[in-house]
Amino acid sequence: MHRPTSRTISRTLAAFVSVAATACTQLTVQTKTVPQAVADGSNSELSFTMPDGRVVRISRPQVVGDSVIGTAPGSAARVAVSVSDVRMVSKQGISTTGKILIGSALTIVILIGLLFLALGALH
Repeated sequence: MHRPTSRTISRTLAAFVSVAATACTQLTVQTKTVPQAVADGSNSELSFTMPDGRVVRISRPQVVGDSVIGTAPGSAARVAVSVSDVRMVSKQGISTTGKILIGSALTIVILIGLLFLALGALH
C-alpha cells in the first residue's frame, strides 16, 4: 500500500491553497475618482472600464497629466488610458470567503507539518 509522503501532502495542500485563492477573488468597484483610486497605495493592479465596455487592466498605475499609465499585467508593455474616458474603476481582491479558506488551508498545512515532525521524532 502506498503511504503518502509529507512532500505529496504538502504539494496537494499548496495546490488547494492556490486554487482557493484564484477561485475566491472578486472585482470591487471603486467609488473614488480615477485619480483617487490610482493614488490608493494598496492598488497594484486596477481594471478600467471604457465607454465601449472594454476593460483595460493596468499594473502599477500612475496618473500622469490627463492619463493613467502603467504596464499590462504580467508584461513590460506600457498601457495608457485617458482619465476622462474611464467609466468605472475596479480592483481584484480576495473575498472574505477566500481569506477564510486560505487561512484554514494554511492552518491545516502547519498542523500536518507538525504531525509529521512529531511522528518522525518518534521513530
